[in-house]
Amino acid sequence: MANEIGILVPLKYDWMEKTVELLQDGLAPLEIKPKLREYLSFEMESPTNIRKTCTELMDTWVLVQEDIRPIRDYALSIYAKENCTHALLHWCLLLLRYPVFSDMAGMIGKVLLFQDSFTAGWINKRIKEQWGDRNTFKKSIGVILRTMCELGALESIDTGVYSAKQRNIQSNIDLQMLMKTLLNPRMNAYYEVQDLSRVPQMFPFSYDIDYEWINAQTNFGFSSIGGKVILEETAKYGE
Repeated sequence: MANEIGILVPLKYDWMEKTVELLQDGLAPLEIKPKLREYLSFEMESPTNIRKTCTELMDTWVLVQEDIRPIRDYALSIYAKENCTHALLHWCLLLLRYPVFSDMAGMIGKVLLFQDSFTAGWINKRIKEQWGDRNTFKKSIGVILRTMCELGALESIDTGVYSAKQRNIQSNIDLQMLMKTLLNPRMNAYYEVQDLSRVPQMFPFSYDIDYEWINAQTNFGFSSIGGKVILEETAKYGE
C-alpha cells in the first residue's frame, strides 16, 4: 500500500532536477542517495522528511521499475536537449510511478474540461470514493496538490481552490515522451487518435497529436480493436 501512495512529502521541481543531474553524472544509486540527502539537508531539517523525500525522488527517477525503465531512459536521453520540457519528464514519471498521483491528475483533468477551477474538498471526496477513507490518503492528497503546484501544473487562486497552468509543448522529443507515457500499460495501452490531445492526466500541457504527426513517426502504428482504430507503439524511437 505504501508504494501505491508513495508521495507523502511534497516534491519540488529543483529537487527532481538535482536527482536527474546526479543520474546524468553517471553515479550509481548507492552514490546518488547520500548526495541527495546532503542536498536536501540544506532545505529541510527533519531527518524523517529528508529520508522520505529522498526515497520518493529515488523511486521516481533512479530505482525505477522494469516496465517504466525504457521511458525513464528515453527521458534521460533527451534531458539535455534545448527543446526538452523538463517539467513534462518529471510529470510523466510521477504518473507512471504513483497510481494515486495518476488518479488525481485524471480526476482534475476531467473536471477542468468543464470548469476553470476545483476545490481541495472536491478532490478529497473523489479520492475517498476510489481509494477509501484512510488518514494516509488524506495526507497524500494535500502533498500531491502541493507537488503539482511546485511543478507548475496548478496554482492556488484562493484558500483550497486551484486552477490549471498550462504550457504548450511542440517539440518532437516532448511529444514522443508524452506518447510513450500514455501508451504504457500503467496508463492506457490503447487510444483512438481523436482522444490523444485531451487525455485528462496530461491537463498541464497543451499539445496536438494528429494523423500527420503520427504518420511522420517510425515507432507508432495503427491497429483495430472492436472496430475502432487505435494507436500503439511498434518500436523504439529512432529504430
